Amino acid sequence: MSEAQADDRRWLWWLLPLMALFVWRLLPSFDTLVDDAFISARYAQHFAEGHGLVYNAGEPPVEGYTNLLWTVLLGIGLWAGLPAHGLMAGMSAAFGALALAGGLFLSAALSPRRPGVAVGVGMALLAASPDFAVSSSNGLESTMFVAAVLWTLWAHATQRIGLTAALAASLFLIRPEGIAVAGLVSLHALWRAEDKRAGLRVGLWVTGVAVAVTAWRLATYGAWLPNTYAAKSSFPLTRTFLVNDDYLERFGRALLGWCVTGFAAAAFVRGSMRWLLLALLALLWFVPMTVNLWMPGLRLFLPAIGIGLAALGGVLAGTPRRWQWVALVAALPIGIGYDSAFGPRARKYDQIHSVLPDNPASLAARHLAEHAPEGAWLATRDAGVLAFYVGTGVTVAELHQRALTQPHPHGLDAKVRDYTPQSPTFFAGTVRTEKDERFAYGSDKQVFERMRGDYDYLGRVRQHHRRHYDIYARAEVGVPPMPKAWIASRNGPRKGAPTPARAERPRRPLKPSRPETP
Repeated sequence: MSEAQADDRRWLWWLLPLMALFVWRLLPSFDTLVDDAFISARYAQHFAEGHGLVYNAGEPPVEGYTNLLWTVLLGIGLWAGLPAHGLMAGMSAAFGALALAGGLFLSAALSPRRPGVAVGVGMALLAASPDFAVSSSNGLESTMFVAAVLWTLWAHATQRIGLTAALAASLFLIRPEGIAVAGLVSLHALWRAEDKRAGLRVGLWVTGVAVAVTAWRLATYGAWLPNTYAAKSSFPLTRTFLVNDDYLERFGRALLGWCVTGFAAAAFVRGSMRWLLLALLALLWFVPMTVNLWMPGLRLFLPAIGIGLAALGGVLAGTPRRWQWVALVAALPIGIGYDSAFGPRARKYDQIHSVLPDNPASLAARHLAEHAPEGAWLATRDAGVLAFYVGTGVTVAELHQRALTQPHPHGLDAKVRDYTPQSPTFFAGTVRTEKDERFAYGSDKQVFERMRGDYDYLGRVRQHHRRHYDIYARAEVGVPPMPKAWIASRNGPRKGAPTPARAERPRRPLKPSRPETP
């Protein structure tokens, strides 16, 4: 950063309108969290209660999260008594605001001269983006990672060696790919530094944290990488691309636009930072393509989008003043046009996949928790909302062949049937709508059909659009009926019935289809 840049901070006036724009775009989706956010929350709740970072207390631990630092911070908040839903939404939003501030500072640092009026154009486009808005309220580490990446690059661009080392080291604690980002920053610091010992400090900090975390992971979970890698990323890339095809078809034009804009802007950045930004963009555009992309908001692409837009702001801020005003005026229709083209789709996708506070599924899980006997089990495919609200006193079996919370040796499917008790205390079968008469997934059907003994059918509850649960409890537990306001329908199947039960049929216990075997 030049002396003129250090002395003239008038570009900071961008902070207020950026935050105002961000809050305005965030509010419609502030309370919407994805179900997977509650997987981290269940780990955090065990951590808050002193059981460690485990999904089920008393079992061999499995690392079913990819956000160590996020989960620990969430556990501290839960330990302090903060409500989970508001805590996760608030943390996402706070880090979203920090990401915008970090991007603005990075844009100013990348400007070849005193930053002009267009320095905040890139972050204004990000703040106006519906993808960034829904990801800033999804309850996961998405915006935390974006903020850490942008602030790390700012510290590095302004040659704050100590701060760069600390922030770069934190990247590995937030997401696994953070080690690759930190590694590139470390190599660039060593290459650029006149004092090689100073440049080496970044690499030593990153290496030290990586070694410490890996040693802890091996000692705690017996694995080099989080179990989420084995569950979601241990497929050939061609297969992963095919799985993501439907998602990419929805957002392909948006992704292409962000990608081209980012690489083009980074190519115009002056100095050696250009090569670091281009390398990071290549890395952070590739990594999301190796995992399942079903979640709302393009969340895994946001670090790359943020870097590209920060570079755009820096390049524009160094152009002649008349071109800066042109860019400033053009940003408004570009933002409006993007929102018109992709906003409804992003918000609808968020609505489909998101969970509101005190939704019927969470209330039903709390109802089960109130009457759960010691040693109770819940069998359910979705390991988030139901698993969190049923409490840490209930062991949860995730009925998913690629379960995050069960091991996948050599990348194989989880042994759901072997892990799940034959007759769990509670069972929640997943269905799409209020009227469906069949379970949506084969694993649910298999576990349901082998259950023995009498079960009370408590009704069907809604989590969000096209996600409902049929709730069953062993009859001897004596779980009372749920309030009618929670129940969407009573279409759940009855074991032994020739056809699935209809809504008008009276509630009765399940009967075994064949005698119990010893």
